[in-house]
Amino acid sequence: MSFVRFVVKKDLRQLLRHPLILLLWAGIPFAIGTLITLMSSGGSLPKAQVLVVDEDESLVSQVIVGAMGTGPVQEMIELETVSRAAGDARIEEGDGTALLIIPDGFGDAFLAETPTELTLRTNPAQVVLPELVEQGTRVLVDGGFYLHRILGDELRVVAEGDTTTATVTQAAATTLRASQRLKPYLFPPAIQVEAAVEDANAFPVTFAFLMMPGMLIMALLFTAQGLGITYWDEREGGTLRRLAGTPTSVTLLLLGKLVAGACITAVICAVLLAIGMGYHGLPWTRFPLALVWMVTAGMVFYLALALVQFLTPHRRAGTFATNLITLPLLMAGGSFFPMETMPGWLAQVGQWTPNGYALTQLQAILLGTSNATTLGLAFGVLLGVGAVFFVLNARQNHRIATLS
Repeated sequence: MSFVRFVVKKDLRQLLRHPLILLLWAGIPFAIGTLITLMSSGGSLPKAQVLVVDEDESLVSQVIVGAMGTGPVQEMIELETVSRAAGDARIEEGDGTALLIIPDGFGDAFLAETPTELTLRTNPAQVVLPELVEQGTRVLVDGGFYLHRILGDELRVVAEGDTTTATVTQAAATTLRASQRLKPYLFPPAIQVEAAVEDANAFPVTFAFLMMPGMLIMALLFTAQGLGITYWDEREGGTLRRLAGTPTSVTLLLLGKLVAGACITAVICAVLLAIGMGYHGLPWTRFPLALVWMVTAGMVFYLALALVQFLTPHRRAGTFATNLITLPLLMAGGSFFPMETMPGWLAQVGQWTPNGYALTQLQAILLGTSNATTLGLAFGVLLGVGAVFFVLNARQNHRIATLS
């Protein structure tokens, strides 16, 4: 084990001679996270800009437009009435979240409950806001369906234009009876909501918080990638070749570098995690477990990317290969965009990427929603995968040392 201690001290001395490199591994994710936090912590919430083409100009179309622009919805949706040509042109250029077209004759068709349709075109360049508009439109359509189930006959009378005194009186009486029948369910609502005492450790989950685990995992991957490149110092310096002619196992070199990497990773993670938890006001009791999880995941990333370095013929190819692997993982695994804002299918894929899996568990630890069974299984998965990568690295180390 004296050789392992020697390798640990040697690697730590070499890494600490270049503090700028360590600063970059931690600084780039920290800078990105800080900028996003500053941008998301001030100003008004983003609104969906909906362009409305009202070709019907009826009472029904006005009710629809009014329903989309009043109440709590108006905090999330901004309506703008435009012509058909202007709406088509602007949505094609990506100017706006969605284009809603109410066709001519829609009001009469709705009152008579005959087939008709609303056209909604969304901006493909946006993800969350178009989904909000689409769901809101579906709610309006469902509301129209249930309105016909209750007052369908009265609406058809209005559509037929029968405004005689007897007809209007009968429709009013029917509407009154329907409202009296529904009153017990609506006033007060049949569903009772019980207020629960808020957990003292709970805090609002903001967009800035959702970015925090992704930034921490990004720092892990950058650190793992940088540590993996240090293997070229051993290969190019002839360390592996000399070890092959001694009784010392090449595996001990790998073990020593792994311990040194864990020390560096722990320091970087501790600093970034402390800053993030302090800013968001998270309970410090979650700090130790989060740090252990991050260091464990970081060492698995380290072993995986080091194996990629072992399999490449020279340093430049190794750097290119690890970049080719790391950047797509960061994109899909929730580091650049929180998984909560990604399309559903992509978020499902991202959760099963190595960094996405680590991010999901880290977020649960920070939120205090993890349980012993799930977390124990997660640690078991990490340790099992890490052991496999360690064995593969050791074999590749020995092969390179033998061929050198």
